[in-house]
Amino acid sequence: MTSKPSIVYVNPTKQVRTGIQSLSRGLTTKANITILTPSDSEEMASEAPNVDYRYYNAMYVPGVRYTLPTPSFLRQLSALVKKSDIVHVYSYFYPVCAAAVIESRRLSTPSVVTVDSLPGVNWTSGSRPVDFIGRCYTATLGRATFEAADHVVALGDYLLDPLKPYAEADKLSVIPNGIDTENFTPSRDESRADSEVTELLFVGRLDPVKGVPTLLNAMKLLSLESEEAYHLTIVGDGTKRDEYESRCVELGIDDLVTFEGYQENVLPYYRSHDIFVLSSLSEGQPTVLLEAQACGLPVISTDVGSASELVKAGETVPPNNSEALARAIDAVSANTEDICQRVRSNVIANYSMETMCDDYWTLYQKLWNSNS
Repeated sequence: MTSKPSIVYVNPTKQVRTGIQSLSRGLTTKANITILTPSDSEEMASEAPNVDYRYYNAMYVPGVRYTLPTPSFLRQLSALVKKSDIVHVYSYFYPVCAAAVIESRRLSTPSVVTVDSLPGVNWTSGSRPVDFIGRCYTATLGRATFEAADHVVALGDYLLDPLKPYAEADKLSVIPNGIDTENFTPSRDESRADSEVTELLFVGRLDPVKGVPTLLNAMKLLSLESEEAYHLTIVGDGTKRDEYESRCVELGIDDLVTFEGYQENVLPYYRSHDIFVLSSLSEGQPTVLLEAQACGLPVISTDVGSASELVKAGETVPPNNSEALARAIDAVSANTEDICQRVRSNVIANYSMETMCDDYWTLYQKLWNSNS
């Protein structure tokens, strides 16, 4: 391929996926990039330079924003696939993604599917009916998507066994998401060096799957049993915020927990806290764990998704276990010396945006060569 290749990324959600954002910014000098995304996408307000954004009128399943193909989407998709060299979807669990991969197969354009989890298989929403629907989707339209794709990328080794029934080994590989390590850097507030309070940080949606009640119960245990003083900052918003704020009052820890709501820029929070805590019941590859460690924070996470692969300085604990979470917070708080550079070095070596873009570019070239 002598001319500059064309890559189409199909985004199924209102917020453009982190991986698509990273790849579109990192590969603009090598390829012509187009992102096909819903017309109510938040990216409309902050389009990346040198990236062609195409917007389709999205139709959602009521209440869950589950993106369905529309005539607007299908028309634009077909036109883009015909003149593209690669079609890349950053999830299989949306009908628009399945449609993109199947249309690419019909038009003989190589396609890539990136997978962060298999809903109903290795990821749970906490709702049995929803998980049942997830298993059914994965076994039907999900399987068809994987079979039609030229290559399937897992975000971590944690997905290799769950994917075996759906994707052939010779078209399956692991490429973790990367982050901008030049942006997420340590810059600790030295005025806090002598603080007697250990500042804990949680960043995420306030929805059941994030396990925030477990974290609040752990804070209650720490307030009763630990010799250390802790304060928790929760950054994020969601359907359960009011309930969680009320729960803090019931537990008598409302003076120990601050709800900051959704924040566009979370970097100042990473830099002003001592330990990052993730209490999720299920995850794929939690980007927040990488961001926190790139900023030099030790992390404590429930052992879900790729957490055990990502946590290099800190601890992982079973999900939905407040006692284990409280013990881990106390243990990590007592051993935070010399962690900053160690955790950051690991992220730079294995999870930088540059490494991610290089790995995908190598994959794209392999697919182009085999398709020529």
